[in-house]
This record gives sequence, structure tokens and C-alpha cells, in this order.
Amino acid sequence: MLQHSLLLLLQLSLLLLLPVVLTQSTPEEYTCYAEDEYPYLFFSSKTAYQYIYDKKPQVIPHCKPVQIWMLARHGTRYPRKKEIQKMKDLLTLRAQVLKNFERRDVEKRFCEKDLTNLNKWNYNLTDDLDNQLTFQGHDDLLFLAKRMRSKFPILNDAAGFSPEQIQNHFQLRYTNTPRTKDSAEAFVEGLFGGRQVNMPPPIENDPLIKSYGNCSTWEHEVDSETNKREVTLFEEGPLMKGVISSISQRLGFNYNLSLDKIDLMYEMCRYEKAWHLQTLPAWCAAFSKRELKVLEYYNDLNYYYKAGYGNTLNQKLACPLVKDMFDKFSKTATLRDPTLTDIGALGSFYFSHTTMILLLLTRLDIAHDKVPLDHDNFATQNKRLWRTSLIDPFAANLAAVFYKCTQGEENQIAFYLNEHIVDYPGCNVGLCPWPFIESKFKSVVKSETCNLDFCFNGSTGLSPTLGSLILGLMILLIPRLKG
Repeated sequence: MLQHSLLLLLQLSLLLLLPVVLTQSTPEEYTCYAEDEYPYLFFSSKTAYQYIYDKKPQVIPHCKPVQIWMLARHGTRYPRKKEIQKMKDLLTLRAQVLKNFERRDVEKRFCEKDLTNLNKWNYNLTDDLDNQLTFQGHDDLLFLAKRMRSKFPILNDAAGFSPEQIQNHFQLRYTNTPRTKDSAEAFVEGLFGGRQVNMPPPIENDPLIKSYGNCSTWEHEVDSETNKREVTLFEEGPLMKGVISSISQRLGFNYNLSLDKIDLMYEMCRYEKAWHLQTLPAWCAAFSKRELKVLEYYNDLNYYYKAGYGNTLNQKLACPLVKDMFDKFSKTATLRDPTLTDIGALGSFYFSHTTMILLLLTRLDIAHDKVPLDHDNFATQNKRLWRTSLIDPFAANLAAVFYKCTQGEENQIAFYLNEHIVDYPGCNVGLCPWPFIESKFKSVVKSETCNLDFCFNGSTGLSPTLGSLILGLMILLIPRLKG
């Protein structure tokens, strides 16, 4: 009886201590960032592409690539103008931190090297850099194209195409922003060996590669309190409170900083790490590796409901894009020994944004976890598939490659996510028979259902019928490259 009572008392004590444990720091948090040989590199959608792409060349035996379709995100960029202006507040925050460590009653939890780096940190962003592509962003796409040329002979051969052949066999399309335009130009530079290639002008809120740009139904849905519920609960939960408390203490404050202040430091840390790959950004020293994992999950959770599996509308928005790929491959599947003239679009390369990449992955059922992400399962989701650091870094890309094979099924498809072959469900180590893909998506891409009619329901803008008509015309009349 006494033993049973003691066991109950122990269990009750553990339950009472759990919230305290969740909000307390651990010794791991006090390491010196400047001396860390293996710093944490995964920063959700602002992760540097160089840290995650597959560097091992992959050869599909007995198969020849004959057609490539790809959606890419723009390369590494500068912050938005509003962010640039807000980040100036870090100068004041830095002064407060340095002042904190001058006090004798403050336990110093920064090593001298980290403190020196913070003292030397300089803020030099200007408003004119608003959302512009960085030098690193240009290289992201330039070298992606060069690697694709080396992996796929059809692209290497295209480097010697005439302007007319380029116009006839390649489709390039980017959204109406400088960063996607510059990314497309960098990719073209790498693909065609620096030759001048004229690209068609962008379409405002392009219904194919930025379908969410003019969809009020989706905007209202993702901005609703219901859709943001899990993110809000995570923000207000013990795990995030513990992160805020721990960071505040580390920086010498005897009160908790706001989440906005924490976010400013986090943004500066991950931007600078993506801009300058070999450096150790000063503000990254404010975080332990565990705290960075929590903030990474926080971002994953947000994207899961905004553009992923957390909302059923998200699959609909990428349907026109899947149909574009499906229609191109359907034609190629009917060709026995296709020539350039037969195939038409040898390569289709589209340049867009985070939201479109994630919407496409969702529609294709890639990175789909069996257990949904929510505010309460961070501890059990450390092996989650929906990890934006790996699926949506700067310059993220999803390439679908159509192969003609001499063994087994003649027509095969492989999906490459950030140059990693996707182990697609129902396929053989990522190589998918075309009949399987065709049966999986044939009903999905029917014109009656694969449209953006739902975007206009209940709005005062275009009618559903007119919206479908315009969408169909814009997709069919994709402007070709002019040599």
C-alpha cells in the first residue's frame, strides 16, 4: 500500500514538473556558437540550397531522358522592404544586450567570441534591396542549370541549339517579380552557356504558376482563425514560451522578450547564413540548436496549413500546373522513338515562389505525413516528411523527367525534389511506370474539375465560367521564347 502511494506521488510530481522542464534551458544551449564545427543549418524556407541538394549523380539504367518539366522557386533573396525597416530595431536590441553584459549581476551566457561578433555586427540593408535576388541567389540557379546539363544529355545537347530551336523546344515562364525574372535569367545562362535568350513577358498573377495570386476564396480561408488555430496554439504553448524565456535569459534580460523580437533575430540569423555560406552570423548565437529546431517546426506548421496538407483547398490551386505537366507527358507517351519535332516542348521551366512549390508538392502527394502536424506533436515529428528546410529552401525545385526505357515499361517518370529522386509511393525506388501515373492523375486533371472556379465563388470579380475560360486560354496560349 505504501509502495503504491509512493508511486502515485512520484507520478504526480513528474506531471507537475513537466511544464517547468519544458520551459527550462539545458546545458546544450550554452555552447559557443563561434566555435561550433557543426552549426545548425536548417532554417525552413530560408535555408541555403547548397546545404540540402543531392550532390550525388544518379543514373537510371536502361533509360533515356527525353523530356523535362520543372517548377523552381527563386534563389536567395533580400528581405521585403517592411522587413528591412523593422530589422533596424536590431541595432537598439544589440545595444541593450551589450549593456546587459556590463552588469555584474547578469550571468554571462555568451562566450567572448560570440559577444565580439555581436559587437562587430553591422546593419547595411537599404530599402532599394526590397525582395531583390542576391549574388548567391543568382548562383543558386546558374549552377542548378549547369548540374542539370551534366545529368541529362538532352539538356547538354540543347546548349548548341539555334535560337529557332530554343524557341520551338523550350518553354520558360516566370512570375511578375524581379527575383523570379533574375532567377530565370540565371538559369538560362547556365543552361545555354551564357547565350542571349529572349523570354516572354510575365503575366500578372499568372493562373498557371501563381494561381493563388487572384484567389480570394483561398486567401480568406488561409487567413481565417480556424486555419491558423494550430499555429496560434503552438505560439501560446509551453514549448514556445520556454524558447522565448531561454533566449531572453541568454541575452541577459530579466524579463521575456516579445515573439516579434525573437523573430527579428531569427530572420537576421537565417538570412545572413543564406547570403554568406561560410560565415557564422552574429545573431545565430542567440539560439541553441534545440531552439532552432522548435522555430523550424513553427514555420513548418504555418506552411502546412497555409500551402500544405492542412487545408483541402491547397490541392486545388496546383491542379492546373499538374495538368500542364500531365498533358505534355501524355503526348510523349504515345511516341515510340520521338524526335525533337515530335516532342515539341523538350523542357518546360517555370519560376515561382514558396507557396506555389508547396501547393504543387501537396497536389502530387509528396512529403505527405501519415500523422498531421499540429501544435502538440513537435516531439514525435522529428522525422516528418513535411520539413520545409528540405523541401522548400531558397531555389527549391521539383523536376519531373520522362524516360524512354529499353527494359520493363517503356515509358517511365521520375520526380526529383531538389535533385533528390523522390521515393514516390507505388513506384520502384522512384521510377514510376507512366500507366501508374496516368491512372493516378487522369481523373484529377479533367477540365471540369481541374480549374480555379472555386476562387471566384461568392466574389464580386469574375464569374466562374469566365474565370475558367480565361484560365484555359492563358494556359493554352503560353508565349514561346523568341530567339
